[in-house]
Amino acid sequence: MRIVVKAGGSLLDNNDSVREIVRDIVVLSKKHEVVFVHGWGRHLNRLSDKYGIRQKWVGKPRPWRVTDEDTIELVRNLVCGEVNGHLCFLVGEAGGKAVGVNGNMSKAIVAKELEYITWVEDGVEKKDWIGFTGLTKSVNVELLELLLKGKFIPVLASLAQGEKFECLNINGDELAGVAAVQLKADALVLLSDVKGFYMDAKDEKSFVGELSVGAVEKMLSEKKISGGMVAKVEAGLQAKKDGVKLVVLADGRLKKPVSEALKKTGTVIIE
Repeated sequence: MRIVVKAGGSLLDNNDSVREIVRDIVVLSKKHEVVFVHGWGRHLNRLSDKYGIRQKWVGKPRPWRVTDEDTIELVRNLVCGEVNGHLCFLVGEAGGKAVGVNGNMSKAIVAKELEYITWVEDGVEKKDWIGFTGLTKSVNVELLELLLKGKFIPVLASLAQGEKFECLNINGDELAGVAAVQLKADALVLLSDVKGFYMDAKDEKSFVGELSVGAVEKMLSEKKISGGMVAKVEAGLQAKKDGVKLVVLADGRLKKPVSEALKKTGTVIIE
């Protein structure tokens, strides 16, 4: 089985959770091929505060980080190395073999620059600049296949190379979805610090175990999903439509969280 796993920035802040995720990935990699994708939102926020770089988000219902020149330099030179390097270290500590992959490597991850976004708020169409931000177009399948055949775990950071060879900030969920499709993965596991999808984001009792493609499309079109869950659901939806057999939004705080997700513990997107 080929599995793509994504862990969000909130999980990476919890030392126990991230070590449990890594340990589970390493165990699974003994019998399966696993690609590990990560974000870094909260780490970037902390470093931005440290260096006095103001952060701004625009857009509804999906918020986009405005990635200006100072922010992309921070991502490229500090965040990418710190977070990606640490995760590779943890894989080795757990007995696995890891290779970090990011957009600083020529065409390892390629994105199309977005630069501006538009949205409707209170009946008014708005437009804003989001800087060095991209939409993932491709991953270097040849490189990742080579690593997987060598029993390595590719650890993908959400930093891409643009079509003009510029560095672009990309969404980790979106990257994981594109990687799962292009690598013809059997499963896409999107881990976060909640059980899965809640019909009411503030109410754990509104958790749902299954979501159909049609239901997801309807909720997205009616803007009934908001915040960070939008990108996660969009990525899962597109992966399912493009042929990934198992797509799960799961709880990364559990023991053996990836293994549990593969048992369909979480919210499964179905046809």
